Amino acid sequence: MPFNIKSKPCEVNGQHFESISAACRHFGTSYSRARRRLALGYPIEEAVSIKKDLRLLPARDHLGQNFPSMAAMARHWGIMPRTLNERLDNGWDVKKALLHPVHTEFSPRRRAA
Repeated sequence: MPFNIKSKPCEVNGQHFESISAACRHFGTSYSRARRRLALGYPIEEAVSIKKDLRLLPARDHLGQNFPSMAAMARHWGIMPRTLNERLDNGWDVKKALLHPVHTEFSPRRRAA
């Protein structure tokens, strides 16, 4: 996301909060879950107030295609759901998270002699 949503003031259901992080604390939702939901295009009210597991909620990709879950969307794009979750948790936008190649080669670490 192009701005730091932790410090951006917001309004949820007519209630003002100093930051999205503060709104998450008020509604008992984790900040990383809300950030992921916002990246997926959820309105702020749903992003911070829905307590259901995000993986079970419908998801929408960067092309506007709907999927029954984030896991289904990840598999459709050929990546592991965990990889998608980690990328979104690290602040990647949905398009980059889905289209960035997955490294499949394993290169063992060299031990110092």
